[in-house]
Amino acid sequence: MNSIKHDYEPAKPEDIVKDALCLNCHYSAEELAEMIETTQARVTKALGAIDARIQAAEAAASSGKVAADKLDLVQKAKARVAFIRNDFSDGVHNPHFAAKLINEANSYLDQFDKALGKTTNTAAFDLSDLSVYSQAQTSSLGNRHWDMLERTIFNPEDPDQDGCIKCHSAVAIVDDPNAKVADFLAAGQKYCYEELDDAPAGQSPFLYTTAEVDGKYLKNRIEGITCRVCHVFGEDGNIGLRRTEEQTCGLCHGRNFRWDRGSGKHVELAFMRGQGAPELGIADMPSSKYAMGFACQSCHFMDTSKHDFEAATPEQIAANSQCSPCHSAKEIGNRIAKIQKDVSSALAKLNPRLEKALAYVEKNPKNTKANDLYAQAKAGVTFVENDFSNGVHNPDFATMLLERSAKLLTQFEAEFK
Repeated sequence: MNSIKHDYEPAKPEDIVKDALCLNCHYSAEELAEMIETTQARVTKALGAIDARIQAAEAAASSGKVAADKLDLVQKAKARVAFIRNDFSDGVHNPHFAAKLINEANSYLDQFDKALGKTTNTAAFDLSDLSVYSQAQTSSLGNRHWDMLERTIFNPEDPDQDGCIKCHSAVAIVDDPNAKVADFLAAGQKYCYEELDDAPAGQSPFLYTTAEVDGKYLKNRIEGITCRVCHVFGEDGNIGLRRTEEQTCGLCHGRNFRWDRGSGKHVELAFMRGQGAPELGIADMPSSKYAMGFACQSCHFMDTSKHDFEAATPEQIAANSQCSPCHSAKEIGNRIAKIQKDVSSALAKLNPRLEKALAYVEKNPKNTKANDLYAQAKAGVTFVENDFSNGVHNPDFATMLLERSAKLLTQFEAEFK
């Protein structure tokens, strides 16, 4: 780790996290130490179990219970165990390769057991939960990002797919802003290119066409929102952010709320900024944390190795040097719980009132005033709901919007029985 270290011992976690190259992925010595210790403990336990299986297999072979040529399977398993042990790091030098060798060894021993008349299917050995790469694939929010294109965007009956791809494919975000859905399809696949407003009775409202050749991005068809959407390798070999901190998340989560339509998806950054509407008398109301310089990463990435995108827990917040001067885990936990309880309660009261108001405007579509009152009451509720934090991103803004919606509904109810 430095040019005068000649004891050849591995660097300590606390030294590793001081190195600029390592800080790309590792934030704390504790996190790194846990990763190393967990890897070594799991690998050592797995190898011990394989040793016992090898001994039992050799005993079975020596007693003549299985043909001698089946010992080749045991030798293949032993070779893989030897490769891991002769590296002397208990898997740390290459965890995923160690896992691969362990799985191969168990597979050969399963085949040996089959020759003995046993049915053995050893569970796969996995270390993937210890890497930032896998966090983005295995966590609840991370998985929704990783394969979003495959699970929720690729819909052959959606003529607006090209627009969806602009945010849900790394190809369109990073490489080719002009990518179209056909670029991701195999020859022969049908897809929708237009929806008819007034389709004849019995006719599908969708018009289809068929991809004639494999799309130029076929191999990226299910790429989704991968690492390279946010990260880039610098000329120095270090991993950095492709954009500024705010725009790393804000590229997709920074869309403006459409006050004129009362709609908008991925408006979390707009909610933190307290995006009002001067033409409607709604002043901007940035959250206190946003005004202090906090960004999405401040709470969703409490350290640089956290890639599950989940919000930080109260304990993590209180342990952060930026937060600890003002917040304890208990205090912040209670505060978050109260904000979300109050907002959820307010929404639960407003939504039934909105449903009744909607029933009225649907029966009276030419009543402009009723439509406008309903639309604005609904807009405030929609903005809060589409932020998906139950008010935590901007508590004062959430309270103001919901109180405004309540007043508009009261006025609506007084004028339109």
